[in-house]
Amino acid sequence: LRLAGFRPTTKSLASSTVPAGKVIGTEPPAGTETQIGFHVVVLVSSGPAPVRVPDVTGQPLSGAEATLTNAGLAVGTVTKQTSSTQSPGIVLSQSPATGTSLRSGEKVDLTVAQAPTEVAVPAVVGKSEALAAAALGEAGLKPKTVTATATEPSQVGVVLTQSPAAGAHARKGA
Repeated sequence: LRLAGFRPTTKSLASSTVPAGKVIGTEPPAGTETQIGFHVVVLVSSGPAPVRVPDVTGQPLSGAEATLTNAGLAVGTVTKQTSSTQSPGIVLSQSPATGTSLRSGEKVDLTVAQAPTEVAVPAVVGKSEALAAAALGEAGLKPKTVTATATEPSQVGVVLTQSPAAGAHARKGA
């Protein structure tokens, strides 16, 4: 442009199709007739525009993957973490955090809830055998009944003791 008698200046412009450092075009466009000595702006690609990381916490993994892909980002490492407060498969956290600027195509790591491997043993002493079995089953445990002789008629069919004790932790399925 200088050899042709123009005064070029450069301006950076984001482009997802032109690699960073390469010329996108000029202002005015090539082929435009103008006076010698005129200022011509050379538009140089700065690469893809930065993308703000969306908040995907609380979403199922498949929804989080779709949200990140739609934003021009990719899913990085998916780590599973036991959670007693979130359903399995729900995103607990992400890195980098929501609002961080990344280049298009960069990865966001996710931590996803998985079912706990241990559960708290519910209190069943004093409950009927049927209610105790239901409570244990609901907690993910398998009840095992051992019959004992009752000293009072009101104790017949009622849980007298339990092992492990209420509040203890046991492996799911135990």
